[in-house]
Amino acid sequence: MTSKRILAASFATAFIGTMAFRISVPAVAFYTRTALKGTMLELGLLTTSFFAARAIAAVLAGELADKGLKLHILASSCFLIHSLVVMLYRLARSWLSVVFLKALQGILNGLAWTSVQFVLGAAVKTEVRGRAYSVYFAFGSLGGFAGNIAYSLMPGTGLSKPIALSALAFSLSALTSMFLVSPSLAAGKNKRAKARNGSSTIRTGPEGSRLLAWISLMVFGSRAFASLLTGDVIYVYLSEALGISPSLASALVGFGSLVGLLASTAISWVADKKDDRLALSLAVGLSSAGALMAAISHTALGVAGFLLLAMGVVSLMPLVRRLVMTYQRRRGLALGVIGAVGNVGTASSSVLFGGSLQLLGTSTVAVLGLELVKAVLAVSLALLAVVFISVVEVRRALGLTR
Repeated sequence: MTSKRILAASFATAFIGTMAFRISVPAVAFYTRTALKGTMLELGLLTTSFFAARAIAAVLAGELADKGLKLHILASSCFLIHSLVVMLYRLARSWLSVVFLKALQGILNGLAWTSVQFVLGAAVKTEVRGRAYSVYFAFGSLGGFAGNIAYSLMPGTGLSKPIALSALAFSLSALTSMFLVSPSLAAGKNKRAKARNGSSTIRTGPEGSRLLAWISLMVFGSRAFASLLTGDVIYVYLSEALGISPSLASALVGFGSLVGLLASTAISWVADKKDDRLALSLAVGLSSAGALMAAISHTALGVAGFLLLAMGVVSLMPLVRRLVMTYQRRRGLALGVIGAVGNVGTASSSVLFGGSLQLLGTSTVAVLGLELVKAVLAVSLALLAVVFISVVEVRRALGLTR
């Protein structure tokens, strides 16, 4: 019953907490742009400050998890404070004050979500851990969708109503996260350490460090890839390279996210019931096939390639958390590290894309056509190479290669 309670609390928190955050994002962005007259560069730096702070906080949360802190209290407190922080945006009168609040949001998110993910992974058995994380991320994605829809239903309302709704949702997530109480975590650090010493799957010393390093590289590549697949650029790329309408491109991106979540659940089942090697091979195989097909200037093949690419990339997110929670001794720290690296990867895709455009002779997306297609393909293939190499090395570090 304990694991079922934690599963329910984790899924509910993922949905409500993500919805709360997604409601506030467009509200703050438009407020900064219109009321505070912020530049596009300043808007970009808001995202940078958020992800930088979240990355640092994720590692700190991992350390606290390994030290036996009551993570349900930490997560609940962060969500509750978050409800107060979003209300402070109404008092912001300068871009710098918004940057400060964004960084504070990043810290709270890093602490809260790393704690939730650690409790979830520690509470379920190894043979269902992959699927548990897959469903967790699915609820988070649904929450993000619900947040965007909720904001879209409040047009022209300014900052007050979206922020109030966001604060209310954060308060509810503080309540649901209080149910993330795991007896195995409350039993004490020594008991957990003793249990881990008896497991043959735990990687320690140089072997464990090497495994974490390659997993981190895989996370960086896959998160940057995922960000590129769902960011602003992909809509233009699908329209320009594949010749489909903007509305169809938008629908395709949304459908890709759905298909990716379904594939993630299936591949996580393979990891739970068969072995991690096969699951990793399936994920990188789908990504590779998708990238090659998407590079062909043919509408049907390009669309199929995009969907395969989404399936492979999205499937890696629950897999990497299953790996660190199963094979690492300092699971909290490892979870925090991959969370931090993932944030860096998410924030890096636009930088990588901009740099590739610069190398190709243009620094603006206004010059569309062949330069844009080349830039997207160059970044995609580079990230795919990173993911492919890191997956091979992760398999080797796990001792699963033949």
